[in-house]
Amino acid sequence: MSAALLDFVKDASRLGKGREEINAALKTAGWPDDQLATFWGKYSDTAFPIPVPKPTVYASPRLTTFNLFFFIVLYITLYSAISILFTMLDYHLPDGRGQMRGMYYSSQPIADAIRGYLAAIFASAPLVYISARLLHKSMASTGQYLHGTRLKLINLARLIAALFVLGNFISFIYYFLCGELSARFVLKVLILTATSAGAYYYFKPEMAAFEKKA
Repeated sequence: MSAALLDFVKDASRLGKGREEINAALKTAGWPDDQLATFWGKYSDTAFPIPVPKPTVYASPRLTTFNLFFFIVLYITLYSAISILFTMLDYHLPDGRGQMRGMYYSSQPIADAIRGYLAAIFASAPLVYISARLLHKSMASTGQYLHGTRLKLINLARLIAALFVLGNFISFIYYFLCGELSARFVLKVLILTATSAGAYYYFKPEMAAFEKKA
C-alpha cells in the first residue's frame, strides 16, 4: 500500500470528505481502479469520520501445516499412480524404435517394479481424503474461506498442471516429426494430460468461489 495514498485518505477524512469524494479525486489524479479497490477492501463501510480498518485474519500454523501435508500426500499419490501406469506400459508396449525399454522398465518382474508405488498409494491416498476433510472443517471453524498458504499452493499446482500439458504437446509434436511416435508414448501423453486437467478442474470450483467472494 502506498504511504502517499494512505496519508492522503487520512488527511481528506479529517477534513470531512467522504469515501466517494476521496475516490473521485484519486481517480482524477490517475489512480487505477484496481489499486483503489485493493485499498478500500482493507476498510469497513462503517459510517465514521475516518476509514475503519477491517480486522486482520492471521494465518493459523495448524492450517498451514494441514495445507502443506495435504499437497505433499497428494503429489505422492499422483506420482505413484502415474508411475504404476507408466511401468505397465514400459513392460507391455515397445517404444518408438520397437524396443522394450524405458525409464520404468527393468529386468525385475513387474510385480517387484510396482510394489513400492502400490505401498505409497495405500499409505498416502487415504491421507489425501482425511486431510482434505480436516482442512475444510478447520477453515470453516476459523472463518477463513481459503487459507493464504492453500491459495498459493493451489495456484502452484495449477501452474505445474498447465506446464505438464504444454510439455506433453511439445513432446508429442517432436516425436511425431521424428517419426518415432508409438502407442506407448501416446498413452503416456494422454495419462499426463488427463491427470493435469483433473488436478486443474479439481481446484477450479474452490478458486472460482474465492474469486467471486473477493
